[in-house]
Parts: sequence; C-alpha cells; structure tokens
Amino acid sequence: MTAYSAVPATVANPAIQFSAAHGYAVIGDRIEINADLEILDAQSASATAWALQLWAIDAPCAVGELHGIKIAEVPLDPLTVTEPQTVSVAGSVFAWLPAGIRDWHLLLTLSAGTAGDFHQIHAIAPFPKAERFVLPCIQGTVGYRLAEDQLELKVDAIHNPRDSDNMSGTLSLELWALPAPYAGGAFEGVPLAGTVIGSLPGQEDYRDLRTAARPAPLPPGNWHLVLMLREWTAMGYITRDYTNFAMPYVNSQAPRSIETAQTVALSEPRPQPVAQPEPPVAVTVATPAPEATPSQPQEPVAVEAVAAAPEAKPEPAPVTTAPEAAEADNRISVNRASVSELASVKGMSKSVARAIIACRPFSALKDLLKVKGVGSKTFERLRDRLKL
Repeated sequence: MTAYSAVPATVANPAIQFSAAHGYAVIGDRIEINADLEILDAQSASATAWALQLWAIDAPCAVGELHGIKIAEVPLDPLTVTEPQTVSVAGSVFAWLPAGIRDWHLLLTLSAGTAGDFHQIHAIAPFPKAERFVLPCIQGTVGYRLAEDQLELKVDAIHNPRDSDNMSGTLSLELWALPAPYAGGAFEGVPLAGTVIGSLPGQEDYRDLRTAARPAPLPPGNWHLVLMLREWTAMGYITRDYTNFAMPYVNSQAPRSIETAQTVALSEPRPQPVAQPEPPVAVTVATPAPEATPSQPQEPVAVEAVAAAPEAKPEPAPVTTAPEAAEADNRISVNRASVSELASVKGMSKSVARAIIACRPFSALKDLLKVKGVGSKTFERLRDRLKL
C-alpha cells in the first residue's frame, strides 16, 4: 500500500480546500469523481498541477499516515479563477478497485505535484459510509500442492455477485509467490501457475475447480503464496479476490531453468489528463454490494492430482541450452520484466513500461501495438530488443 501523510494536509499553507459538495459514483469499470473547490491562494492554484484522488483505506481517516490503495486519479486543468473564488471539477477514469470482498473507507484528496506524482495533499474529504465493491469472489476452501514438476490447485467455488444480466470478464485463477502477504493493491512477485476459467454470468458459480500444471521456476528464498482470482478488463487482468496461505513457502533449491525467474511488478496506473468540465450535476454514491464473507487465509490442503482444466494456461516451455558459440539473448521479456527493466530498453519511457505491464499477458509481440503510447514507429524501433 502507498503511505502519504494525512494530517490534515502535507503542506503548511494549503492553496485550495474542499467546499461542501463532493462525491463519486462507480459505473461499471469506471468511476466518476466531482468536487467544488474553494481557492485560498489564487496565484499558487493557477501555477500548480493538481489532481483529485480517491483512496480506499482500512479505517476512517485519523491523524497519522494515510495507508491505502489509490482507486482513481483525475488530473485537473490549471485552476484559474475569478470572483467568487470557487470552481467545480469532475472527471471519469478507470476504477482500480481494491481486491477482496470487505468494507473499505473511502477518502477524497486534492493533491499537488507533477504528472504521475501528486503527493502534496492540500485537502482531504472522508466519506462517512463504508463501501463494499461488487466483484467476482472466491468461496469455500482453497488449496494447493506443489511437487517438483507439478502444481495442483483446488477451489470450492467462484461466485459472481453482480446482477444476473452482468457477465464478468474472462476470469483466471493464478498462484503467485510474493515477498510479503498480499493486501489487495499493487504487488510484485513471481507467477507460479494459473488457469483461465472463462466468463461467469451474474448470480452464478463455478464449483469444484481443480487444475494441474507445471510450475514456473522460483528463485531460492522465503515466499508468501497467494491464490488470486483475476478478471480481464479494458486495462488487462485485474485482481478481484485472493486468499493468502498462512504458511510461507521456503525454496532452498536453485531453479531448474537456466534462466532465473524474474519478478513481475504490477504497479499503479498513470492516469491521463482529463479536461475540466462544466459544473457537475448531482452524482449518486455507489450502492454497497450485498453482504459477503471475505476470503480468509487458508492453510495449504492436500488435493488429488487431476488433469489440467480444458482452458488451462499453456505450460511454460523448458529452456534449452544454446550452443556455446551462440550470441547471448539480451532481449527483455514483455511478459515478465519489471517497470525498471522495461524502461532500461533504449527508446522506452517509464510510462510506456507501466502501460505494457497493465496490458499483460501478450501472446505475440505485435500485440504491443494495442498499448497506449506504442505506435508503429515505436514498435519497429523496440521489437528487436524485446521478447515474450
């Protein structure tokens, strides 16, 4: 989780504060945010880059640090005002909803900074009612068994609590190894195995799911295993629910593959600028989802070995040793590299690297043309330096 100070702002003399009117609404995969702002320092307000941010936090806002998950960020146009010194702002962006079926306390902030780094909080507005988002979820007992060459997964049920006419995006079950227990937001780790289970109509279930696959190589060390339920969206696969396994997994053996497994960093998005709109009309706050029981941490349970599910993800191909005279492959993997590794490729910016990670996985390099910021010229310049 990201931590920012929340007392009650991180600047000595705030240039702007919230007026009484502000709100949000979750509509499908997008979220609308609106607020009336009162300008306290017109010169500073017009010379600074601003953004509205909506955060999900564990408990109501109090003095101390703001530990939470950023759901949305709406960059604002320069705030130039005349008398009276108030302005209405609003925007609609993709909603990066936190994973897990539980209650969250939401917090609206007005922050200053630079594009992608708005961390100077000038105003805070907590919402009084907790929110529970309506997301596909894991139900019942889950378990795994990891042998030398086979990983078996078992899940009692997957449920879609949305309305009956609301079909989910393509769902997948994925077992990840992380350096710390997962908390519902951005994460970094090693994907071990997974299977695509398809879309699920609202108010329906998939039951008694079992699959077996060859696990990906895992670097030595102590790892926290987490089973994630992920859904395909306009921004790629997003984690919707998860179960942390209480017992850490200790790998004392070097990976069998010649190439060491790389960690995959799934970072927060960098929102695109949104033009300042006309004063907004009333916006209805999203209705909490029906009551559901959050997935609880589970001890690993033994499961029977079964054949792989029909739609299981392809097994990783074994790495073969190249002839000694062959030139080393220094290309960067678009499916496994971290932001910093992708950004190290000549001609690729960090914003494009983050966009590539958000759109993974790729089945062919030409799919990069669908990533925002990658045009045909950029693709031709980068393709020889990249691999799947």
